[in-house]
Amino acid sequence: MNAAARAPSEARSRPPSGAGLTLLALASFGFAAWVRALPRALVFTDQGVVFSEGDAYAHIWRIWNAASHSIPLSARDPYMNFPHGGEVLWPPAFDAILAAVVRVLGLDQAAAERLCAWVPMGLGALAVAGAAIVAARAFSLRAGWVTGLLLGVLPGSVLYTQVGYLDHHAAIAVVGTAMLGGAMRIVAVEPAGPRAWPWLAAALAAFALLLWAGALLHIAVLQVGLGVWALASPLRETATARVRGLAIAHGLTALAILPFSLQDWAVFGRFNPLALTRFQPTYYGAAAVVLGASTLLWRVPRLGAARPARIASAGALGAVGLALAFLWIDELGAALLGSAGWFTEDVAFLTNIVELAPLFSSEQPVVWQRALRLLSPLFVAFPLAFATLLWRADRPAHRLLLAWTAAFCALTLDQSRFINTFSIAYAIVWGGAIDRGLGALAARVEAPAARRAVVLAVSIALATTVAVPAAFYYRPRIAPAEPPPIHVRRA
Repeated sequence: MNAAARAPSEARSRPPSGAGLTLLALASFGFAAWVRALPRALVFTDQGVVFSEGDAYAHIWRIWNAASHSIPLSARDPYMNFPHGGEVLWPPAFDAILAAVVRVLGLDQAAAERLCAWVPMGLGALAVAGAAIVAARAFSLRAGWVTGLLLGVLPGSVLYTQVGYLDHHAAIAVVGTAMLGGAMRIVAVEPAGPRAWPWLAAALAAFALLLWAGALLHIAVLQVGLGVWALASPLRETATARVRGLAIAHGLTALAILPFSLQDWAVFGRFNPLALTRFQPTYYGAAAVVLGASTLLWRVPRLGAARPARIASAGALGAVGLALAFLWIDELGAALLGSAGWFTEDVAFLTNIVELAPLFSSEQPVVWQRALRLLSPLFVAFPLAFATLLWRADRPAHRLLLAWTAAFCALTLDQSRFINTFSIAYAIVWGGAIDRGLGALAARVEAPAARRAVVLAVSIALATTVAVPAAFYYRPRIAPAEPPPIHVRRA
Protein backbone atom coordinates (compact mmCIF):
# COMPACT_ATOMS: atom_id res chain seq x y z
CA MET A 1 0.00 0.00 0.00
CA ASN A 2 1.40 3.42 -0.94
CA ALA A 3 1.85 6.33 1.45
CA ALA A 4 -1.16 8.21 0.12
CA ALA A 5 -3.43 5.25 0.81
CA ARG A 6 -1.96 4.66 4.24
CA ALA A 7 -2.39 8.22 5.44
CA PRO A 8 -6.17 8.22 5.87
CA SER A 9 -6.07 4.87 7.68
CA GLU A 10 -3.31 6.02 10.02
CA ALA A 11 -5.13 9.27 10.72
CA ARG A 12 -8.27 7.41 11.64
CA SER A 13 -6.38 5.06 13.98
CA ARG A 14 -5.27 7.98 16.16
CA PRO A 15 -7.65 8.91 19.00
CA PRO A 16 -9.48 12.21 18.40
CA SER A 17 -8.10 15.27 20.13
CA GLY A 18 -9.82 17.01 23.01
CA ALA A 19 -10.44 20.09 20.88
CA GLY A 20 -11.96 17.97 18.13
CA LEU A 21 -14.28 16.19 20.55
CA THR A 22 -15.32 19.49 22.14
CA LEU A 23 -16.19 21.02 18.77
CA LEU A 24 -18.06 17.85 17.80
CA ALA A 25 -20.09 17.85 21.01
CA LEU A 26 -21.01 21.54 20.79
CA ALA A 27 -21.94 21.36 17.10
CA SER A 28 -23.98 18.18 17.54
CA PHE A 29 -25.80 19.64 20.54
CA GLY A 30 -26.59 22.90 18.73
CA PHE A 31 -27.80 21.22 15.55
CA ALA A 32 -29.92 18.68 17.43
CA ALA A 33 -31.44 21.42 19.61
CA TRP A 34 -32.33 23.49 16.54
CA VAL A 35 -34.10 20.55 14.87
CA ARG A 36 -35.98 19.62 18.04
CA ALA A 37 -37.12 23.22 18.51
CA LEU A 38 -38.78 23.38 15.07
CA PRO A 39 -42.32 22.67 16.42
CA ARG A 40 -42.09 25.53 18.96
CA ALA A 41 -44.80 27.57 17.18
CA LEU A 42 -47.22 24.71 17.85
CA VAL A 43 -46.20 24.51 21.52
CA PHE A 44 -45.90 28.11 22.66
CA THR A 45 -49.17 29.77 21.69
CA ASP A 46 -51.11 32.87 22.68
CA GLN A 47 -53.28 30.66 24.88
CA GLY A 48 -50.30 29.15 26.70
CA VAL A 49 -48.22 26.00 26.35
CA VAL A 50 -49.72 23.18 24.29
CA PHE A 51 -47.89 19.95 25.00
CA SER A 52 -47.47 17.32 22.30
CA GLU A 53 -49.34 14.35 23.75
CA GLY A 54 -51.37 13.09 26.68
CA ASP A 55 -48.57 11.73 28.86
CA ALA A 56 -46.94 15.16 28.85
CA TYR A 57 -49.98 16.61 30.61
CA ALA A 58 -49.80 13.88 33.24
CA HIS A 59 -46.15 14.76 33.86
CA ILE A 60 -46.70 18.51 34.09
CA TRP A 61 -49.67 17.88 36.39
CA ARG A 62 -47.47 15.92 38.80
CA ILE A 63 -44.57 18.34 38.47
CA TRP A 64 -46.58 21.45 39.23
CA ASN A 65 -48.58 19.86 42.05
CA ALA A 66 -45.36 18.66 43.68
CA ALA A 67 -43.61 22.02 43.18
CA SER A 68 -46.54 23.99 44.59
CA HIS A 69 -47.06 21.50 47.45
CA SER A 70 -50.64 20.92 46.25
CA ILE A 71 -50.38 17.14 45.97
CA PRO A 72 -47.32 15.23 47.26
CA LEU A 73 -45.43 13.27 44.62
CA SER A 74 -46.28 9.66 45.38
CA ALA A 75 -47.30 6.44 43.69
CA ARG A 76 -50.98 7.39 44.05
CA ASP A 77 -52.78 10.40 42.57
CA PRO A 78 -56.17 11.26 44.13
CA TYR A 79 -57.38 12.80 40.85
CA MET A 80 -56.53 9.83 38.66
CA ASN A 81 -59.60 7.66 38.02
CA PHE A 82 -61.52 10.37 39.86
CA PRO A 83 -63.11 10.24 42.41
CA HIS A 84 -61.49 6.97 43.48
CA GLY A 85 -57.86 7.88 42.79
CA GLY A 86 -55.36 5.70 41.02
CA GLU A 87 -51.79 4.46 40.99
CA VAL A 88 -49.08 6.15 38.93
CA LEU A 89 -46.90 3.54 37.29
CA TRP A 90 -43.97 5.87 36.55
CA PRO A 91 -41.11 5.99 39.05
CA PRO A 92 -40.68 9.42 40.64
CA ALA A 93 -37.25 10.66 39.54
CA PHE A 94 -38.17 12.56 36.36
CA ASP A 95 -41.07 14.49 37.88
CA ALA A 96 -39.31 14.98 41.22
CA ILE A 97 -36.21 16.52 39.66
CA LEU A 98 -38.20 18.98 37.55
CA ALA A 99 -40.47 19.84 40.49
CA ALA A 100 -37.38 20.62 42.58
CA VAL A 101 -36.01 22.88 39.83
CA VAL A 102 -39.33 24.72 39.54
CA ARG A 103 -39.46 25.17 43.31
CA VAL A 104 -35.87 26.41 43.59
CA LEU A 105 -36.38 28.92 40.77
CA GLY A 106 -39.64 30.12 42.30
CA LEU A 107 -41.57 29.84 39.02
CA ASP A 108 -45.31 30.33 38.70
CA GLN A 109 -47.39 27.79 36.81
CA ALA A 110 -47.09 29.45 33.40
CA ALA A 111 -43.32 29.79 33.70
CA ALA A 112 -43.02 26.21 34.95
CA GLU A 113 -44.90 24.98 31.89
CA ARG A 114 -42.65 26.95 29.57
CA LEU A 115 -39.52 25.61 31.24
CA CYS A 116 -40.70 22.01 31.20
CA ALA A 117 -41.70 22.26 27.54
CA TRP A 118 -38.06 22.98 26.65
CA VAL A 119 -36.66 20.12 28.77
CA PRO A 120 -37.07 17.28 26.22
CA MET A 121 -35.30 19.35 23.56
CA GLY A 122 -32.30 19.85 25.85
CA LEU A 123 -32.22 16.19 26.85
CA GLY A 124 -32.47 15.06 23.24
CA ALA A 125 -29.66 17.36 22.14
CA LEU A 126 -27.52 16.09 25.01
CA ALA A 127 -28.15 12.50 23.91
CA VAL A 128 -27.11 13.35 20.34
CA ALA A 129 -23.90 15.00 21.54
CA GLY A 130 -23.18 11.97 23.73
CA ALA A 131 -23.78 9.54 20.86
CA ALA A 132 -21.45 11.53 18.61
CA ILE A 133 -18.71 11.34 21.25
CA VAL A 134 -19.25 7.58 21.65
CA ALA A 135 -18.91 7.10 17.88
CA ALA A 136 -15.82 9.31 17.69
CA ARG A 137 -14.07 7.39 20.48
CA ALA A 138 -15.08 3.99 19.09
CA PHE A 139 -14.23 4.67 15.44
CA SER A 140 -13.02 8.13 14.37
CA LEU A 141 -13.86 11.80 14.51
CA ARG A 142 -15.49 11.49 11.09
CA ALA A 143 -17.74 8.73 12.43
CA GLY A 144 -18.71 11.08 15.25
CA TRP A 145 -19.72 13.81 12.81
CA VAL A 146 -21.79 11.37 10.76
CA THR A 147 -23.50 10.11 13.91
CA GLY A 148 -24.23 13.61 15.21
CA LEU A 149 -25.68 14.83 11.91
CA LEU A 150 -27.73 11.69 11.28
CA LEU A 151 -29.11 11.38 14.79
CA GLY A 152 -29.70 15.11 15.03
CA VAL A 153 -32.21 15.06 12.19
CA LEU A 154 -33.54 11.48 12.45
CA PRO A 155 -37.32 11.60 13.15
CA GLY A 156 -37.13 8.42 15.24
CA SER A 157 -34.91 10.24 17.72
CA VAL A 158 -36.70 13.59 17.50
CA LEU A 159 -40.10 12.01 18.13
CA TYR A 160 -39.56 11.59 21.89
CA THR A 161 -37.22 14.56 22.39
CA GLN A 162 -38.88 17.45 20.56
CA VAL A 163 -39.94 20.61 22.33
CA GLY A 164 -43.24 20.10 24.12
CA TYR A 165 -42.97 16.30 24.34
CA LEU A 166 -42.55 16.20 28.11
CA ASP A 167 -41.90 12.56 28.93
CA HIS A 168 -39.43 10.47 30.90
CA HIS A 169 -38.37 8.78 27.66
CA ALA A 170 -36.44 11.95 26.79
CA ALA A 171 -34.33 11.38 29.90
CA ILE A 172 -33.98 7.69 29.02
CA ALA A 173 -32.38 8.76 25.72
CA VAL A 174 -29.58 10.45 27.66
CA VAL A 175 -29.21 7.70 30.26
CA GLY A 176 -29.29 4.97 27.62
CA THR A 177 -26.54 6.71 25.66
CA ALA A 178 -24.47 7.02 28.83
CA MET A 179 -25.05 3.34 29.65
CA LEU A 180 -23.94 2.21 26.20
CA GLY A 181 -20.94 4.54 26.08
CA GLY A 182 -19.94 3.64 29.63
CA ALA A 183 -20.14 -0.09 28.99
CA MET A 184 -18.07 0.29 25.81
CA ARG A 185 -15.49 2.18 27.84
CA ILE A 186 -15.43 -0.55 30.51
CA VAL A 187 -14.66 -3.37 28.08
CA ALA A 188 -12.10 -1.22 26.23
CA VAL A 189 -9.88 -0.71 29.28
CA GLU A 190 -7.66 -3.70 30.01
CA PRO A 191 -7.55 -5.84 31.97
CA ALA A 192 -10.72 -5.32 34.01
CA GLY A 193 -12.09 -1.87 33.22
CA PRO A 194 -11.57 1.48 34.97
CA ARG A 195 -11.13 1.23 38.73
CA ALA A 196 -14.34 3.02 39.71
CA TRP A 197 -16.62 1.51 37.09
CA PRO A 198 -18.76 -0.66 39.42
CA TRP A 199 -19.78 2.40 41.44
CA LEU A 200 -20.54 4.51 38.39
CA ALA A 201 -22.40 1.67 36.67
CA ALA A 202 -24.54 1.08 39.77
CA ALA A 203 -25.40 4.78 40.07
CA LEU A 204 -26.40 4.95 36.41
CA ALA A 205 -28.44 1.73 36.56
CA ALA A 206 -30.26 2.82 39.70
CA PHE A 207 -31.02 6.24 38.21
CA ALA A 208 -32.34 4.60 35.04
CA LEU A 209 -34.72 2.43 37.07
CA LEU A 210 -35.91 5.48 39.01
CA LEU A 211 -36.77 7.10 35.68
CA TRP A 212 -38.51 4.13 34.10
CA ALA A 213 -39.04 0.55 35.26
CA GLY A 214 -38.59 -0.52 31.62
CA ALA A 215 -34.91 0.38 31.91
CA LEU A 216 -34.62 -3.16 33.29
CA LEU A 217 -34.30 -4.20 29.63
CA HIS A 218 -31.44 -1.76 28.98
CA ILE A 219 -29.60 -3.09 32.00
CA ALA A 220 -30.32 -6.70 31.00
CA VAL A 221 -28.65 -6.24 27.60
CA LEU A 222 -25.54 -4.89 29.31
CA GLN A 223 -25.66 -7.63 31.94
CA VAL A 224 -25.36 -10.20 29.18
CA GLY A 225 -22.68 -8.26 27.32
CA LEU A 226 -20.55 -7.54 30.37
CA GLY A 227 -21.10 -11.08 31.66
CA VAL A 228 -19.69 -12.51 28.43
CA TRP A 229 -16.77 -10.06 28.61
CA ALA A 230 -16.02 -11.11 32.19
CA LEU A 231 -16.22 -14.85 31.62
CA ALA A 232 -14.38 -14.76 28.28
CA SER A 233 -11.02 -13.90 29.78
CA PRO A 234 -8.57 -16.78 29.53
CA LEU A 235 -6.83 -15.70 32.76
CA ARG A 236 -8.34 -16.54 36.14
CA GLU A 237 -7.07 -13.35 37.76
CA THR A 238 -8.62 -11.15 35.08
CA ALA A 239 -11.90 -13.07 35.02
CA THR A 240 -12.10 -12.89 38.81
CA ALA A 241 -11.50 -9.12 38.82
CA ARG A 242 -14.15 -8.56 36.15
CA VAL A 243 -16.78 -10.73 37.83
CA ARG A 244 -16.01 -9.15 41.19
CA GLY A 245 -16.65 -5.75 39.63
CA LEU A 246 -19.98 -6.99 38.27
CA ALA A 247 -20.90 -8.35 41.71
CA ILE A 248 -20.19 -5.00 43.33
CA ALA A 249 -22.18 -3.13 40.68
CA HIS A 250 -25.19 -5.42 41.14
CA GLY A 251 -25.06 -5.18 44.92
CA LEU A 252 -24.82 -1.39 44.91
CA THR A 253 -27.71 -1.15 42.44
CA ALA A 254 -29.89 -3.28 44.71
CA LEU A 255 -29.08 -1.13 47.74
CA ALA A 256 -29.67 2.12 45.86
CA ILE A 257 -33.16 1.25 44.63
CA LEU A 258 -34.34 -0.67 47.71
CA PRO A 259 -35.86 2.37 49.51
CA PHE A 260 -37.93 3.19 46.41
CA SER A 261 -39.12 -0.39 45.84
CA LEU A 262 -41.28 -1.06 48.91
CA GLN A 263 -44.62 0.06 47.44
CA ASP A 264 -47.44 -2.49 47.60
CA TRP A 265 -49.27 -1.92 44.33
CA ALA A 266 -52.97 -2.70 44.01
CA VAL A 267 -52.52 -3.69 40.36
CA PHE A 268 -48.94 -5.00 40.24
CA GLY A 269 -48.54 -6.36 43.76
CA ARG A 270 -45.25 -6.24 45.60
CA PHE A 271 -43.11 -8.33 43.27
CA ASN A 272 -43.38 -7.37 39.61
CA PRO A 273 -40.82 -6.13 37.04
CA LEU A 274 -43.39 -3.87 35.35
CA ALA A 275 -43.29 -1.41 38.26
CA LEU A 276 -40.65 -0.48 40.80
CA THR A 277 -41.25 -3.25 43.35
CA ARG A 278 -39.25 -5.67 45.46
CA PHE A 279 -38.46 -7.56 42.26
CA GLN A 280 -35.62 -5.25 41.21
CA PRO A 281 -33.58 -5.17 44.44
CA THR A 282 -34.14 -8.91 44.90
CA TYR A 283 -33.00 -9.62 41.36
CA TYR A 284 -29.86 -7.49 41.49
CA GLY A 285 -29.04 -8.59 45.01
CA ALA A 286 -29.31 -12.26 44.06
CA ALA A 287 -27.14 -11.64 40.99
CA ALA A 288 -24.53 -10.02 43.23
CA VAL A 289 -24.50 -13.08 45.51
CA VAL A 290 -24.15 -15.51 42.58
CA LEU A 291 -21.36 -13.48 40.99
CA GLY A 292 -19.52 -13.04 44.26
CA ALA A 293 -19.86 -16.73 45.11
CA SER A 294 -18.45 -17.60 41.68
CA THR A 295 -15.22 -15.75 42.43
CA LEU A 296 -14.91 -17.71 45.68
CA LEU A 297 -15.48 -21.02 43.89
CA TRP A 298 -12.74 -20.17 41.43
CA ARG A 299 -10.20 -20.27 44.23
CA VAL A 300 -10.51 -24.04 43.96
CA PRO A 301 -7.97 -24.96 41.23
CA ARG A 302 -10.25 -27.49 39.55
CA LEU A 303 -13.05 -24.92 39.19
CA GLY A 304 -11.04 -21.81 38.45
CA ALA A 305 -7.97 -22.78 36.46
CA ALA A 306 -9.59 -23.19 33.04
CA ARG A 307 -12.15 -20.97 31.33
CA PRO A 308 -14.69 -23.77 30.62
CA ALA A 309 -14.64 -24.75 34.29
CA ARG A 310 -15.22 -21.16 35.38
CA ILE A 311 -18.14 -20.76 32.99
CA ALA A 312 -19.67 -24.08 34.07
CA SER A 313 -19.36 -23.35 37.77
CA ALA A 314 -20.83 -19.85 37.42
CA GLY A 315 -23.68 -21.25 35.32
CA ALA A 316 -24.38 -23.94 37.89
CA LEU A 317 -24.55 -21.36 40.67
CA GLY A 318 -26.92 -19.25 38.58
CA ALA A 319 -29.17 -22.24 37.91
CA VAL A 320 -29.30 -23.10 41.63
CA GLY A 321 -30.10 -19.50 42.50
CA LEU A 322 -32.90 -19.36 39.94
CA ALA A 323 -34.40 -22.62 41.20
CA LEU A 324 -34.33 -21.35 44.78
CA ALA A 325 -35.97 -18.09 43.69
CA PHE A 326 -38.91 -19.96 42.17
CA LEU A 327 -39.22 -22.07 45.32
CA TRP A 328 -39.09 -19.19 47.80
CA ILE A 329 -40.96 -16.45 45.91
CA ASP A 330 -44.51 -17.53 45.15
CA GLU A 331 -45.27 -14.54 42.90
CA LEU A 332 -42.22 -14.94 40.66
CA GLY A 333 -43.70 -17.23 38.03
CA ALA A 334 -46.93 -15.26 37.66
CA ALA A 335 -45.02 -11.95 37.57
CA LEU A 336 -42.71 -13.11 34.79
CA LEU A 337 -45.59 -14.51 32.75
CA GLY A 338 -47.54 -11.29 33.18
CA SER A 339 -44.54 -9.24 32.11
CA ALA A 340 -44.06 -11.41 29.04
CA GLY A 341 -47.65 -10.61 28.11
CA TRP A 342 -46.56 -7.07 27.28
CA PHE A 343 -44.58 -8.53 24.38
CA THR A 344 -46.78 -11.48 23.41
CA GLU A 345 -50.02 -9.40 23.16
CA ASP A 346 -51.67 -11.48 25.86
CA VAL A 347 -52.74 -8.28 27.64
CA ALA A 348 -55.80 -7.07 25.72
CA PHE A 349 -55.74 -3.34 26.48
CA LEU A 350 -52.16 -2.98 25.17
CA THR A 351 -53.43 -3.27 21.61
CA ASN A 352 -54.93 0.20 22.01
CA ILE A 353 -51.56 1.85 22.76
CA VAL A 354 -50.00 3.21 19.57
CA GLU A 355 -46.39 3.13 20.78
CA LEU A 356 -46.67 -0.58 21.55
CA ALA A 357 -47.50 -1.38 17.91
CA PRO A 358 -44.80 -3.08 15.82
CA LEU A 359 -42.57 -0.88 13.69
CA PHE A 360 -43.84 -2.63 10.57
CA SER A 361 -47.51 -2.19 11.40
CA SER A 362 -50.18 -3.68 9.16
CA GLU A 363 -52.43 -0.75 10.08
CA GLN A 364 -50.25 1.62 8.02
CA PRO A 365 -51.21 2.14 4.36
CA VAL A 366 -47.82 0.61 3.48
CA VAL A 367 -46.37 -1.79 6.03
CA TRP A 368 -42.84 -0.33 5.86
CA GLN A 369 -43.94 3.32 5.68
CA ARG A 370 -43.43 4.10 9.36
CA ALA A 371 -39.96 2.55 9.50
CA LEU A 372 -38.70 4.56 6.53
CA ARG A 373 -40.28 7.76 7.83
CA LEU A 374 -38.74 7.48 11.30
CA LEU A 375 -35.38 5.92 10.39
CA SER A 376 -34.95 7.28 6.83
CA PRO A 377 -34.54 5.15 3.69
CA LEU A 378 -31.12 4.17 5.04
CA PHE A 379 -32.98 1.60 7.13
CA VAL A 380 -33.26 -0.58 4.01
CA ALA A 381 -29.47 -0.82 3.87
CA PHE A 382 -28.96 -1.07 7.63
CA PRO A 383 -28.16 -4.82 7.54
CA LEU A 384 -25.26 -3.94 5.23
CA ALA A 385 -23.99 -1.30 7.68
CA PHE A 386 -24.31 -3.77 10.55
CA ALA A 387 -22.46 -6.44 8.57
CA THR A 388 -19.70 -3.95 7.73
CA LEU A 389 -18.91 -3.51 11.41
CA LEU A 390 -19.52 -7.16 12.28
CA TRP A 391 -17.04 -8.30 9.64
CA ARG A 392 -14.14 -6.67 11.50
CA ALA A 393 -15.54 -6.47 15.03
CA ASP A 394 -12.22 -7.30 16.64
CA ARG A 395 -12.66 -4.99 19.63
CA PRO A 396 -14.85 -5.84 22.64
CA ALA A 397 -16.41 -2.37 22.51
CA HIS A 398 -17.51 -2.89 18.91
CA ARG A 399 -18.99 -6.28 19.69
CA LEU A 400 -20.88 -4.81 22.65
CA LEU A 401 -22.23 -2.00 20.44
CA LEU A 402 -23.48 -4.52 17.89
CA ALA A 403 -25.12 -6.67 20.58
CA TRP A 404 -26.91 -3.62 22.03
CA THR A 405 -27.98 -2.55 18.53
CA ALA A 406 -29.32 -6.00 17.62
CA ALA A 407 -31.26 -6.27 20.89
CA PHE A 408 -32.97 -2.90 20.54
CA CYS A 409 -33.57 -3.40 16.84
CA ALA A 410 -35.52 -6.55 17.73
CA LEU A 411 -37.40 -4.74 20.50
CA THR A 412 -38.25 -1.85 18.17
CA LEU A 413 -39.54 -4.21 15.50
CA ASP A 414 -41.85 -5.66 18.15
CA GLN A 415 -42.80 -2.36 19.85
CA SER A 416 -41.98 0.95 18.19
CA ARG A 417 -41.56 2.77 21.53
CA PHE A 418 -38.00 1.41 21.74
CA ILE A 419 -37.05 3.46 18.67
CA ASN A 420 -35.97 6.15 21.12
CA THR A 421 -33.07 3.94 22.21
CA PHE A 422 -32.53 2.07 18.96
CA SER A 423 -32.14 5.24 16.89
CA ILE A 424 -29.04 6.17 18.92
CA ALA A 425 -27.30 2.85 18.31
CA TYR A 426 -28.56 2.93 14.71
CA ALA A 427 -26.82 6.27 14.11
CA ILE A 428 -23.58 5.13 15.79
CA VAL A 429 -23.47 1.97 13.66
CA TRP A 430 -24.08 4.02 10.52
CA GLY A 431 -21.36 6.43 11.60
CA GLY A 432 -18.85 3.62 11.96
CA ALA A 433 -19.92 1.88 8.75
CA ILE A 434 -19.84 5.05 6.65
CA ASP A 435 -16.44 5.93 8.07
CA ARG A 436 -15.07 2.53 7.13
CA GLY A 437 -16.69 2.67 3.70
CA LEU A 438 -15.31 6.11 2.91
CA GLY A 439 -11.90 5.02 4.16
CA ALA A 440 -11.95 1.98 1.88
CA LEU A 441 -12.98 4.09 -1.11
CA ALA A 442 -10.33 6.71 -0.40
CA ALA A 443 -7.65 4.03 -0.11
CA ARG A 444 -8.42 2.86 -3.66
CA VAL A 445 -7.99 6.31 -5.18
CA GLU A 446 -4.42 7.58 -5.36
CA ALA A 447 -4.93 11.19 -6.47
CA PRO A 448 -5.80 13.43 -3.50
CA ALA A 449 -8.23 15.56 -5.54
CA ALA A 450 -10.06 12.50 -6.86
CA ARG A 451 -10.17 11.03 -3.36
CA ARG A 452 -11.81 14.18 -1.99
CA ALA A 453 -14.27 14.19 -4.89
CA VAL A 454 -15.32 10.59 -4.19
CA VAL A 455 -15.80 11.27 -0.49
CA LEU A 456 -17.79 14.44 -1.25
CA ALA A 457 -20.05 12.69 -3.78
CA VAL A 458 -20.85 9.81 -1.43
CA SER A 459 -21.47 12.24 1.45
CA ILE A 460 -23.90 14.31 -0.63
CA ALA A 461 -25.79 11.20 -1.73
CA LEU A 462 -26.12 9.94 1.84
CA ALA A 463 -27.12 13.36 3.17
CA THR A 464 -29.80 13.69 0.50
CA THR A 465 -31.17 10.25 1.36
CA VAL A 466 -31.69 11.38 4.94
CA ALA A 467 -32.50 15.09 4.56
CA VAL A 468 -35.19 14.99 1.87
CA PRO A 469 -37.56 12.56 3.66
CA ALA A 470 -36.88 14.37 6.94
CA ALA A 471 -37.93 17.67 5.37
CA PHE A 472 -41.31 16.20 4.46
CA TYR A 473 -41.65 14.88 8.01
CA TYR A 474 -40.88 18.21 9.69
CA ARG A 475 -42.72 20.56 7.32
CA PRO A 476 -46.19 20.16 8.89
CA ARG A 477 -44.65 20.32 12.37
CA ILE A 478 -42.90 23.66 11.95
CA ALA A 479 -45.89 26.00 11.89
CA PRO A 480 -49.63 25.73 12.49
CA ALA A 481 -51.60 24.79 9.41
CA GLU A 482 -53.87 27.41 7.94
CA PRO A 483 -57.49 26.69 8.89
CA PRO A 484 -59.66 25.71 5.96
CA PRO A 485 -61.95 28.45 4.64
CA ILE A 486 -65.51 28.43 5.95
CA HIS A 487 -68.19 28.82 3.34
CA VAL A 488 -71.55 29.93 4.67
CA ARG A 489 -74.56 29.74 2.40
CA ARG A 490 -77.86 31.26 3.31
CA ALA A 491 -80.70 28.73 3.19
